[in-house]
Amino acid sequence: MTDTPPESSPPAPTGAPAGAEASRSPAMLLGLIAVILIAAVGGFVYYQSTLPVPNADRARALLGFGEPVDNVLNPRYTDADGDLVADPPANADALLDPDVVYFSYLHAGASNVDPAVFQTVLFPILDQATGKRFAYLENLGDEKAQLMALRDGALHVTAVNTGAVPLAVNEAGFVPLVTPGEAGAATVYRSVIIAPAAGAVQSLADLRGKTLLVTRPNSNSGYKAPILKLMDQGLSPVDPQDFEITYSYGHEASIAKVKAAQCDAAAVASDLLAAQVAAGAISEADYRVIAESDPFPPITIGVSNQLDPELAEKVREALLAMSLVDSPLAEQVAGGASGMVPVTYKDAFAVVRQIDNRFGQKHALPEAGAEPAEPAQGG
Repeated sequence: MTDTPPESSPPAPTGAPAGAEASRSPAMLLGLIAVILIAAVGGFVYYQSTLPVPNADRARALLGFGEPVDNVLNPRYTDADGDLVADPPANADALLDPDVVYFSYLHAGASNVDPAVFQTVLFPILDQATGKRFAYLENLGDEKAQLMALRDGALHVTAVNTGAVPLAVNEAGFVPLVTPGEAGAATVYRSVIIAPAAGAVQSLADLRGKTLLVTRPNSNSGYKAPILKLMDQGLSPVDPQDFEITYSYGHEASIAKVKAAQCDAAAVASDLLAAQVAAGAISEADYRVIAESDPFPPITIGVSNQLDPELAEKVREALLAMSLVDSPLAEQVAGGASGMVPVTYKDAFAVVRQIDNRFGQKHALPEAGAEPAEPAQGG
């Protein structure tokens, strides 16, 4: 049996006609030019992608910062009593009276929210007061998903961060009921701008030409309030000559950066800063406060406007009667408050509404059935 030699490429022709070589040259040259052009365009696009986004464009694109707006209750809701909060549906058949009442809370500022604490401490109280069974609605990826679930009737009772309350009221039918407090008064907090104690920034004016570390776009204390504070001092977030913005996506992360002197200054919530000091994560000697805002109410617990009013009232009464002294819930919602007190949206959130309007942050949520945006990473 004769072995067949392996196939190999034929040798390159050495005697190709001159005409054939000439006919290939223009095509090869055009192909080479095309490759060079494609590479050049690709290189230019990549170079452009590595350039920092202009501060003005970044602020407008990421945060919706723009001309002042006048946010009002979505036309799908009615407000017959003028309290700026959605009325219950006029049609009794549209009211929700579920056997299982769903609760959820997404804390935009810290990482201490533990569903198990609500399930073991809060839910038995609410179960007994209402005759219903309370359950935690999990797998809500971000704040928009939380509010969409509330609007669409899948979430019935929820806790909302201060900065998101006006959005929740106007677009999701959120009805604020209570907030942490002492002796009938809400436990307030402030937005503070802090700087490393040994750093060069000792006042707001010193931030000119430097960088402010903020938390996330929808944060009242970690972004909106401090930015307006700087604007009132003549420093604009849309002028790169004034100051730059970077993001930590969490108050704890911002506080850690200040402690490590890895930023010029950071905007955080005063109650979360106090909690980090108490936990030993940062010392008061590590930072200086260079500005603070007017006081804000803390988180607010409320219900969907679709919830049966009798059931909503039972929830409200149970929350007001609940003690937070030595309760595991205190760390989750209270910041040291002894209990819950009533909250009036029209009065308590007037400043927060003004901030959103001045910021040009138009309230909106994706339509029913739409996928909410992916949650931001980092805290």
